[in-house]
Amino acid sequence: LIYLAEIFLSTSTRVTNPEALRWDPGHPHPRAGLDLPITDGPLLCNFNAFYKIQPTQMDVWLRLLQEEPSATLVLRAKGGATPECVLETLANASIEPHRVHFTGDLSGDGHSRRCAACDLVLDTDNFNGITTTATVLWAGAPVATFPTINNAGRCSAAML
Repeated sequence: LIYLAEIFLSTSTRVTNPEALRWDPGHPHPRAGLDLPITDGPLLCNFNAFYKIQPTQMDVWLRLLQEEPSATLVLRAKGGATPECVLETLANASIEPHRVHFTGDLSGDGHSRRCAACDLVLDTDNFNGITTTATVLWAGAPVATFPTINNAGRCSAAML
């Protein structure tokens, strides 16, 4: 056991290619080969497990899509009925289904590059990304978080 004074979270990206994490906002990472949609619009991404996405959080994300018609919401999907529920929620908000992209898992450098290629990563509220947020920040992508009063809802804000 090692005591690290003033350290909130000890983590590593385990990236084997440091070039994968060089981020220049003027020259964003290419999206090809990262299971991301190829579009000119901004990608609003969340790679957390679906159970962390609460209805109030989804409402905020839907408003973002309504305010920015060229944006695409990117969500990590591992099967099940959740993608259909999200598509139904989008339809109820009069948002076209092509405005959401469901992505699978990538490991190591691929996931770090994918995070870096996102225009904005949207955190969940009651249960923050924690490790996901740490990876996104290591990749140099911006994160929008919504801290709450519980510990699991303040982790991302503590990293920022």
